[in-house]
Amino acid sequence: MKGVYIQELSCVSALGVTEAEAEKHYLHPAMLSVWKDGQPVFPLAASAQQALDALLSEYGWLQRHSRTVQLAVLAASALQPAKDIKTLVNIGSSRGSSDLWEHFHAAQLASQRLSPAASPYTTPGNIASSVGRYLAADSVALDHSITCGSGLQAIANAIAWIRAGMCSQAVAGGAEAPLTPFTQAQFRSLGIVSREADTFLCKPLWPHKTQNTLCLGEGAGIALLSAQVSEFRIAGVGFGTEQASSLSGITPGGEALQQSMREALADAGIGAPDLVVAHAPGTRKGDAAEVFAIQTVTGSEVPVLSTKHLSGHALGASGMLSMQLALLVLKGLRPAMPYETDFTAALPQNVKNVLVNATGFGGNAISLLICRE
Repeated sequence: MKGVYIQELSCVSALGVTEAEAEKHYLHPAMLSVWKDGQPVFPLAASAQQALDALLSEYGWLQRHSRTVQLAVLAASALQPAKDIKTLVNIGSSRGSSDLWEHFHAAQLASQRLSPAASPYTTPGNIASSVGRYLAADSVALDHSITCGSGLQAIANAIAWIRAGMCSQAVAGGAEAPLTPFTQAQFRSLGIVSREADTFLCKPLWPHKTQNTLCLGEGAGIALLSAQVSEFRIAGVGFGTEQASSLSGITPGGEALQQSMREALADAGIGAPDLVVAHAPGTRKGDAAEVFAIQTVTGSEVPVLSTKHLSGHALGASGMLSMQLALLVLKGLRPAMPYETDFTAALPQNVKNVLVNATGFGGNAISLLICRE
């Protein structure tokens, strides 16, 4: 089995456009959400939006694409893959080109006529193919959607391609731009959107929630992977599925997460991780199920962190933002959740491995175990 290493990782979100910005927010957490269409959301940081505006000014063809495509290309623009080798470009997204779907549908209802641009610009495959076009790589482009696990599932698929010798490097991750009227209304209809008025409107892993605190966020995270030895290795991959009571539900014991975590740890040959970065969407049932699953698999002495109080829930891109936090900790960052959580263990001084979780509607879960070499 070939080892697969993270050569580079680039993320854009409410945490910013650089690793230094994200690190600053984790060390000095403050509310980054705003109100849009009557609910709290986490838009791109101003620095990231400025970078996106500059990118769109330089590449006119990108202006016609959806914001999800634009965020994916923005994240990928910081990577430097080799140009002369076969490259898999695999991007996951839960919602895809939501903004353009809503735009074209509204236009069709208003005029009964539809622009010929509607079909090609709302095709899900535009995300990966646009990233491949920007990078000008010898690429095979794939998109997929498996709800909120989409970004990490893209990483897992890229690992399989590299291990199988089907490509020499991969550009993989997730992108999501869900801050559109219809998408926001969908989550309001589920009754899981935050109505908190406290400092942190999204409170993942908070044991005192009397209501749901999910907040949508936008962002993208793209990794450059290859078999070339580097500082960070993806040592374990695990998957899980469960039969929840509804398509948007989760079993009380987080059965899919238990399965995915056990598989990832077994794949890496590790009994327990030094840290878990939880999916933790900020919902009462979702958080409670993951807390139970983590404590069942790893015990109560493993520290657990989340990103969503600072980034919101970026759906298919959320796992990539969790991966960014994992790498920051492996590099020496020592953040702490800014409020009480279900987990009291402190980060050890020398974190050598991190387990990253993602789960989503439909009962799917994925876990990656990342080690520092």
